[in-house]
Amino acid sequence: MLSKIDLGVIDEWQVETYAKASLDFNAIHLDEDFAKAAGLKGRIAHGMLSMGLASRALVDWGFSLAQLTHFSSKFKEKVFFGERIFAVFVSQSLTPSGFRVEWKLVKEDGTDVLTAEAVFAE
Repeated sequence: MLSKIDLGVIDEWQVETYAKASLDFNAIHLDEDFAKAAGLKGRIAHGMLSMGLASRALVDWGFSLAQLTHFSSKFKEKVFFGERIFAVFVSQSLTPSGFRVEWKLVKEDGTDVLTAEAVFAE
């Protein structure tokens, strides 16, 4: 059984670095007052940052992204600054062309952040 991976606490440096790399400077990620005016309790991490962390979990578990043929995810909940995120392995199954892996990202309180699925060629 694959272990639960601690992906760390979402912090300002990580979000700002992701914003620069992705050129996504939406103020809900970078400006506390703007995020609150938009009805949020504070700034949120980019959804695609969470998806990137999900793919990092695959590497941490030892899967080869060179064999990846399909990747999908479904966003479930926003991630706010200061929240710790974990990758939790759900299942692995054989497919006609390889194998499928399912996992999810969760907050420290157990709230699902996203669910993900990847298919790898044999």
